Amino acid sequence: MAKSARHYRAFIMAAGLALHAQTSVGQDVPNFKAPGFIQQMQLIRTAQEATVVVVPHHWAFRGRLTEADLREVGCTFSTRDPSRIAALADVVGRANVRVFPSLVFRSLNQDPREGIFMTLSDASEVKFLFGPYFLNEEIVQGMFTHLPEFDKSHITADKSLLRDLELWAAGTGPPTAKAIYNRRFCEYFVREMRG
Repeated sequence: MAKSARHYRAFIMAAGLALHAQTSVGQDVPNFKAPGFIQQMQLIRTAQEATVVVVPHHWAFRGRLTEADLREVGCTFSTRDPSRIAALADVVGRANVRVFPSLVFRSLNQDPREGIFMTLSDASEVKFLFGPYFLNEEIVQGMFTHLPEFDKSHITADKSLLRDLELWAAGTGPPTAKAIYNRRFCEYFVREMRG
């Protein structure tokens, strides 16, 4: 059975305390204004294709998901429409995404429930992975990758990002899923999002 939300909350709180202990002495401050990361946020607006993969939070699993699991079982929404890609970039831009030095959360085990994958004109992939959210937390944690400069850099974002991603997905088109048995559940999930 999946580990309880209480266990996850305790783990996240412990990670948060560890972060506070380091930032309080002026080390490992979030580097969200770094020119390199700002440039990454601008680059996503030039993406040729965007894919969002969502695993609804009420879906239960025996253990933590990996990125491969996310891509396999998640509800997938893809587009090449420049207006939808711009809308997705706006969603990310509103989420107050911050990047931290990788040492801060290196030991944090990820359980990705949302992924954003954007293919640029040079065929490189920009990737955001976000873990589950908890009722008492205002942020979600995740990882950002765009090689060679950023390789699994740890990030945080406002919790509202997850709902905004789901709304973007619901307005983008019919979902697909590599796992055939999940396709019906993905279609039901979209109907719920659309109200």
